Amino acid sequence: MVQKDCPFCERKVAPVRVAAKGRYEVKYEPVQILRDILTCPRCGREIFDPLMEQDNMAQAVETYRTIKNFPSPEELGLCRRRMKMSLKQMAAKLGRTPEEVLGYEDGVLASEKQYRVYRELFTSCGMS
Repeated sequence: MVQKDCPFCERKVAPVRVAAKGRYEVKYEPVQILRDILTCPRCGREIFDPLMEQDNMAQAVETYRTIKNFPSPEELGLCRRRMKMSLKQMAAKLGRTPEEVLGYEDGVLASEKQYRVYRELFTSCGMS
């Protein structure tokens, strides 16, 4: 592993990767995950790693999506394509812009209202 500066020990160390319980807020709701962190082998304190934290946040969003039973981004795009709807047509159905619909299909979380409309459309396109 690459050496990192421990801000607590003020030394270069080879951090240890460990799993730790973590709480994230997604759409103002707490989500518990088992997150990956780096710790200092000397003092045992966490060494922040922005890329690892980005992965942890993505895991929290997926956990939130699962808890809420929201469709995946892939399912959203598949439903729209099965219904032969353009981004513009789907946007009109959802009351959003085509850019927002594309964002949902790329992984941005929609509101619960939009997901309810998608669920109704899933029946129409043969998905459940």
